[in-house]
Amino acid sequence: MEPQEAIISFFKNKISLQQKITFISTLIIGCIAHLFAVTNVLHNYDDIRCTPGGAGAGVTSGRWMIGLINGVWNKYWGVYNLTFFNGIVVLVLISVSACIVVRIFEVRKIVNCILIGGVLITFPSITSMLFFTFTAPYYGLAIFLSVLAVAVYKKKYGVIVSAACIACSMGIYQAYLPLVITLFILLLLVECIRNQWKISNTIINGIKALIPIILGLIAYFGILKFFLYYYQIELDKYQGIDSMGQFELKTLPGLIKKCFRNTLFLFKEEYCSINHTGVIKLGALILMICILVFVIYSLYYRHAGIQNVLSVILLGTFLIIGANSIEIMCPGSSIYCLMVYSMAGLICAPILLSELRAEIQNKVREKFINIWQWVLILTVACVILNYAWQANGNYMSSYYTTKQTVSYFQTLVTRIKSVEGYSDQYPVAFIGENYEDDSFSNSWQNTPFWYGGHTSILINRYSRDWFMSNYLGYTYETVSDEMLQKLEVETKDMPSYPDSGSIAVIDGVVVVKRGQ
Repeated sequence: MEPQEAIISFFKNKISLQQKITFISTLIIGCIAHLFAVTNVLHNYDDIRCTPGGAGAGVTSGRWMIGLINGVWNKYWGVYNLTFFNGIVVLVLISVSACIVVRIFEVRKIVNCILIGGVLITFPSITSMLFFTFTAPYYGLAIFLSVLAVAVYKKKYGVIVSAACIACSMGIYQAYLPLVITLFILLLLVECIRNQWKISNTIINGIKALIPIILGLIAYFGILKFFLYYYQIELDKYQGIDSMGQFELKTLPGLIKKCFRNTLFLFKEEYCSINHTGVIKLGALILMICILVFVIYSLYYRHAGIQNVLSVILLGTFLIIGANSIEIMCPGSSIYCLMVYSMAGLICAPILLSELRAEIQNKVREKFINIWQWVLILTVACVILNYAWQANGNYMSSYYTTKQTVSYFQTLVTRIKSVEGYSDQYPVAFIGENYEDDSFSNSWQNTPFWYGGHTSILINRYSRDWFMSNYLGYTYETVSDEMLQKLEVETKDMPSYPDSGSIAVIDGVVVVKRGQ
């Protein structure tokens, strides 16, 4: 068979109508939500540091897979922070992942396919991801591998392949393990209701699903230990990476309580910006009611036994814990929306459960279940629309932040070059940790568009050199720590930038007094 014929045959016979619609609709919704980020150069504190090239943290952050991919890719292709290309790769990978989810759960209803793809592509974690365009394709690949791990585990050699996918996904970004756990539990929950599992069935199938996760964890940590030993390095302490998964047993009840609170109070308390608006909070409440009503309805009309009811309760409990398991993985870390993509599974849960409707429907109960379905569809659609709106707001505010930062440093460089006695041969020393400039403000600071990874002010020490280098082409020599300490004493009485006299040439060094 010719390549053209093989490709046509594959898409015609192997890809279902549901998957085709899922891919196309997810891509379209993804463009509505994220096209601004894909077609504009937006920078955050890390992204500017990895421009024009770089893939971010590797083995020292436990992300050995990034190091492997980066090494090979850089050798044969090149690793660069290309906003449009990287963004499109992310949208395609998430769209393909949505197709796999539809296949895993055997979703038949077209509207459900569209809703699942919409949730997965607009969830705040994706927006947060696109603030880090230099590493976004890697994260997109990690999500794809996480979904694939669930899709293959029942096939021949599936446990091994699934474990490999989990290990590689964690090797890119550890925070996607909860996504794997959530999808596994969701699959068990759907099958439990459909097949009326007893406790014994639930335990047996739960253990089967647990095996690839355990093997994946073993493989991940084993490979990580090898690379740490090979390069003679240690894990970074940033965000508690060096202590991931380590916690005292006595703290576990508190962590589990936090997991439940994160979910059950989404309608009231903000969590990682995923429910920032009133629309999302109300939507969370409605979706929780939808899940509860449908589960009770389904169990009642299926004449479920006590063991089946207990199985559903057990899996529902584990679903909440699993979706929030990042809290257990990283108890000492500052968790933000990039790290909680697994929570998207909770929004998808009622959609997936609604696929069971046909199995329990009859003419007597048709009206009730139709109303329930419409409430579900409209609620999820509003959530998707609001997430897309928030994504655009975040990108717009980031756009202005980037512009303001460039403008600020442009003025600063002009002032530096204009100071009396300036020479481009002189090194530059910045005194003070932060800029003290009451005249600077960001009009977007009081808006709700602040997902994790985005910041309102980038005129800081962390971002300064890269902004001036990448946008202004201005580089300079630095001074020694000893010289810097000396200058700190000598500039004690100098005013802070941008006041007059805040820049001066002292002992052949251009000194900029930023603040105390």
